[in-house]
Amino acid sequence: MSYDLRPLSLAELLDRAFSLYRRHFLLFVGIMALPSVAMLIVAILMQFMDGPAPAATGAAANPEEAIGLIVLVFGAFVLMMILYWITYAVALGASTAAVAEIYKAQPATIAGAYGAMRGRIGRLAWLLLQVGVRLFGVLLLVGAAAALGGAGFGVVLHPALGIAAMVLIFGGGFLLFCWMALRYAIVVPPAVLEDHTASESIARSVELTYGNRWRVLVLLIFTGIVNYAGLMLFQWPFLAAAMIAGPETTTGFWLNLSGAVTGAAASAVTSPLAVVAMAVLYYDLRIRKEGLDLEIMIAGLGGDSTSAPPPDAGGRGYILPG
Repeated sequence: MSYDLRPLSLAELLDRAFSLYRRHFLLFVGIMALPSVAMLIVAILMQFMDGPAPAATGAAANPEEAIGLIVLVFGAFVLMMILYWITYAVALGASTAAVAEIYKAQPATIAGAYGAMRGRIGRLAWLLLQVGVRLFGVLLLVGAAAALGGAGFGVVLHPALGIAAMVLIFGGGFLLFCWMALRYAIVVPPAVLEDHTASESIARSVELTYGNRWRVLVLLIFTGIVNYAGLMLFQWPFLAAAMIAGPETTTGFWLNLSGAVTGAAASAVTSPLAVVAMAVLYYDLRIRKEGLDLEIMIAGLGGDSTSAPPPDAGGRGYILPG
């Protein structure tokens, strides 16, 4: 099934994202299964870092053996976190490439989507690292500013003013974090479909989302609700039961592990929707701002690329995705 390239209303964006996800459910779940498995291993290692299964604690009575086990598990945890970061970045790119193939009415497969990531793995990992540093750097600065501001106002003026200052700084910092996250929402498609560098992809996302960030916000809220609903349904019952049984008990240990497994499965099922939605939004924004639909139509008719609409005053080019 081919999808028409035209500006979409917000309702149509939501409908198309869900339609793509539903029609190609196994494709996108298969792509996102790789980082979900990596995250499952990380969750299991975290469970063992909190403490080995109660039934096995007697075997680790020797303090040296216990310390060695902790070091081994921590080292494996760090390696798996790096592996998860890389696999997640590649899976985002592969999902985006799969959406591009579907838009071009070409057969999309899991192997083909991952194959399109050859030569782009390092770029995607570096891209997500840059975005993560910027976003969480804001949170660290806001936390430091709130602590200093709260202490300053609380000591110099009044404790109530210190609390008020902390609330205001945290509130402003949260809004700043959300604003930056909306600007960086579609950094992956430019890296995959336009072959941009990490820095260029970030600038491209900021440019394309300008004036349309409320649309990004609605899509993220919609897909976030779906994602958290999946976790609530599949993972949280096990975590709640583990809390009731006691995390330090054998029953609690295995309930937490079961929750990690079901949570990874839920993530593989629900997380592709957000990636699909951002890819659909990327196409929509390029159609609105750059006439991508006309360019593709001209290319389909065998026209010369020089006959495509000229770039606007900002100097944006017309690169055909895929």
